[in-house]
This record gives sequence, C-alpha cells and structure tokens, in this order.
Amino acid sequence: MKISYSFDSTKDLSNLKKGESLLELFFSNGLTIEKAGIQEPIRESFNIDRMPEMWKGSGIEGDCSSCYFLFKGQKDIKFSGIIVWQLNLHPNSKALNHVSLWLNIPKKYDTNKLLQLGDDIFTWSRAEYGYITEDSKLPTPLAVNIHDGLTGLMWVNYFGPSYIAEPDFHIPDDHVTINHGVRIKLSETPDDDLLKNSKFIESVKNKIGAEWFWDYPIKHKRKKPQFDKSEITRKLFS
Repeated sequence: MKISYSFDSTKDLSNLKKGESLLELFFSNGLTIEKAGIQEPIRESFNIDRMPEMWKGSGIEGDCSSCYFLFKGQKDIKFSGIIVWQLNLHPNSKALNHVSLWLNIPKKYDTNKLLQLGDDIFTWSRAEYGYITEDSKLPTPLAVNIHDGLTGLMWVNYFGPSYIAEPDFHIPDDHVTINHGVRIKLSETPDDDLLKNSKFIESVKNKIGAEWFWDYPIKHKRKKPQFDKSEITRKLFS
C-alpha cells in the first residue's frame, strides 16, 4: 500500500538545528535515511556529517534563497521524500515551505504508526495544512495551492492556527488537538472504501464549510485564511 504525506508551512525551517531535528524525527519513527541529495537522482549515501552542506540554502545574498533536501531509505519499509524551504520571498508570492513523504507499507501496517509520523511532521513544520492519504484516494487535480483553497479531504487532515482562527471554519467534534492545530481522521484505515464515497466526503466538507475548498463552484465566494508568511517573506521598502 502506498501512503503519501503532504504538509504546507509558512514558518522558517532554514536553521540547521531544524534539519537535524528532522533526522531525529524520522529515526524515532523507524525511518533511517540511507541516501540523500539536493537534486534527482538521489545516489549518494547519507550520513549526518553531510547535513550542514545539504541544509544550506542556495541563492543570491539578500534575495530569495531555497533548499531542496531529497532523501530515501528502505531498511524496514521503503520510503522517499523531499523538504523544500524558502526565505526572502516576495510578499505576494504564493510559495510555501513544504514536506512530502511517500511510504510503501504492508497492508496490515499499524495505522497508529502512520498517525504518529503525521503528528510529528505537522508539529515539526508548524504546518498550516497537511494530510495523509492512500495514493488511490488522492483527488484530481492534486496541484492546488492553499492560497486558492483546500485540495480536498483525505484519510487524515491537519489544520493549523490560520484555519482555526476563522469563525466560519467549522472543526468537526471528533477532532484531535495536535500541538498548534487539529487532526481530523475520516475513517479507521487509509484504504477504507468510505474514502471513495463522494456523498460522505461532501457531507464532511459541508460540516467544515464547502467554500473553503478549491472546487467550490462559486469562485469569488471561496474562502481562504490570511496566512502570516512574515517569517519567509522579505520587507519591501518604497
């Protein structure tokens, strides 16, 4: 079974200690990074001594800088991922810092481990939005920026403070509080057929507020939070 994790963050993730704590997070969740790099293909063996060079942003002094940390491993389960962090973005940029992770797991894999990993990444990245899904349940199109609305509802959904602060964003009663936000789980397992039931998905969307999602039919009435991106944008002087 293929599982995808995705998290969008407006926070500064550029500090090397942040990168090192990410390695600890993965290790504590049973994921040992074996190869890593700053671009595809990922061929070089990884050890922690290489982290300072790999977590260093590239860019022009005073202008936008970015870091792409790609990794993979297969000691216990096969996995791969990418972390993208950026700094000094233009204030009008829709770019976000992002975590993507893909796992190949046995069908009977402990779902509590999947949830713990998701909770830890959500907390580490201080994400505004995130999800865990079995790949066949991904909506189409997938490439939706949260500035334009939420992608959809997945097996597990995470929402940060910008959503929680909105009075018209309604959090279901069965949510779980996770650090700076909430987790909403739609079914017991990521491969539950309930997740392909459009009527069920729409009913949960309506509870939250259908106008928060990208596919709300009246585009000018879609709702988006006011994201605080001050940690990753630059100040413009007139």
